[in-house]
Amino acid sequence: MLKPIALGIFFLASVACAAAADEINIEGADLSRDVHCTSSDVSISGVGNTITLTGQCKNVQVYGARHKVTFEAAEKVFVSGAANKVSGGTSLHLEVDLVDNEVQSALKPDDNNPARLEVTGNKNTVAISLEGPAAIDVAGSDQNVTWTSGEGVVPPKVQISGIKNSVKRGK
Repeated sequence: MLKPIALGIFFLASVACAAAADEINIEGADLSRDVHCTSSDVSISGVGNTITLTGQCKNVQVYGARHKVTFEAAEKVFVSGAANKVSGGTSLHLEVDLVDNEVQSALKPDDNNPARLEVTGNKNTVAISLEGPAAIDVAGSDQNVTWTSGEGVVPPKVQISGIKNSVKRGK
């Protein structure tokens, strides 16, 4: 009787450890780290961290100030804070919030959804390359969004509001 209970407890502990392993938290100041994602959620917070993400991440969240983050691929990237520099490969959904962030990435839709960019806050600069259908939503003030696309990719659906915002096609 004790053996099945012990095996059940071991199984539950293994599942809990596996779930925790899918979440990578990087907190601190002026850290430098390389991380390989395998469908992991990644959270970066603090100030001045330099993080390189390789592989396929699920959700990448950047909070704080003056981080330098590069990523290879992510389902969703969320940048919130001040003066962060984030650049990467591809993502399905990109959100940029607060102030003076610089983000450069490719937006790649999946089979069911167009790619999506949302920019709010103040004085953010975003440069994206579209790899298929996409929607861009810009609010706040003094935002600067530039998009490019390959041949045959339709222009994105753009919704813009706020003060002194710019959404332009780049060369």
